[in-house]
Amino acid sequence: MLNPAMYHNLIMMGDIFELQGNLKRAEQEYQKTLESQEQAAHLYGRSSLSAFYLLQGRLNESAQQLEQAGQLAKKLGDKSTEFGFLRYLASIYVKTGQAEKAWQTLEETGRIAAETNSFTQRKSYVYDKAVLCQEMNRIEESRMAAEEFHRMILGSLNQKEIRYYDYVMGNIELGQKNFSGAIEHYQKALPLLPHQYATNNEHALFYDALASAHYQAGQLEAAQKEYEDIQSLTIARLYYGDIYAKSFYWLGKIHDQKGEFQIAKDYFLKFLDLFKNADPGLPEVEDARKRLAGLTAILPCFQISFSRSSTDKWACLRR
Repeated sequence: MLNPAMYHNLIMMGDIFELQGNLKRAEQEYQKTLESQEQAAHLYGRSSLSAFYLLQGRLNESAQQLEQAGQLAKKLGDKSTEFGFLRYLASIYVKTGQAEKAWQTLEETGRIAAETNSFTQRKSYVYDKAVLCQEMNRIEESRMAAEEFHRMILGSLNQKEIRYYDYVMGNIELGQKNFSGAIEHYQKALPLLPHQYATNNEHALFYDALASAHYQAGQLEAAQKEYEDIQSLTIARLYYGDIYAKSFYWLGKIHDQKGEFQIAKDYFLKFLDLFKNADPGLPEVEDARKRLAGLTAILPCFQISFSRSSTDKWACLRR
C-alpha cells in the first residue's frame, strides 16, 4: 500500500491517472502535493502540474506553475533545481510567443551555469541557446551555438548526446524548407534516444520534429507513423503533453487529406476534448473546429448507399 503522505507517491499516482486518461483524478493527486509541509513536494508538485496543464493547452497556467517553482527553488538556494525549472519555463514562453521573455529566462540559466561552473549546466545552456536562436530566426547565432555544443559533446563521456546537435541542425534545415536535410538530421538522432525511463524524456520532441518534416514534405504516410509513435509513448510523453495532444490534431489533418473522413473526425474530436479548456486563440483549436464542422456536414453524404443513384450523393455534397 502506497503511503499517500509521501509526495513522490502522489506524483506517481497522478502520472498513472493521467496515462489512463483520468485527468480529473490526476490533477487532484498533483494538487495534493501543495498541501504538504515539505518544500520539495511543492517544487515537484508544481512541475507536474505545469506538465499536466500543457496536455490541455493551458499554457499560461503551465508557465505560472513553473514561475512559482523557480522562485521557491531560488529561495531555497537550490541552483540545480532552479536551473532545470528555468530551462523548462523558457520553452513554454516560446510556445506562448513570448520570445523576449524566453531569452531573458535563458540568460538567467546562463548566469547560474557560470556561477556553478557545472559542465552539464553550461552544455545545456549552449544547447538551449541554439534552439532558441533558431526559433527567433537568428540562424547564424543558432549555428554557432550548435557547433559549440557539438564540440562540448565530442569532449564528453556521453557521445549519444550528439542527438541534440542533430535536433538543432534539423530545426535549422526545416526552417529553411530543406525537408530532406531536416529529415536526415532527425533520423540520425532517433536511434540515440534512451529507453523511456523518466517523465522528462524527450522522445515526443524528436518524433514530433520528424513528423513535421515529413508532413511539410508531403510525405503523409511517414508523418502518420511518427505521430502514431508519439501516441504510443507512455512516461516519455508526460512532460510534452501539448505535443501528445496535438498529434491527434495532425493525424486528423492527415486522414482528412487522405479522404478518411470518419477517422479524421474522431481524431479532431479527441484533440478538442483534450484542449477544451485551452488558452484562447490557439490556431490548432480554431482550425480543428472548422475542419470538424466541415466533416460533420459532409459525412452523412458519404453514407448514402451506392445502390442508389450517385446523383443523390453529389446533391447532398452541394447543399
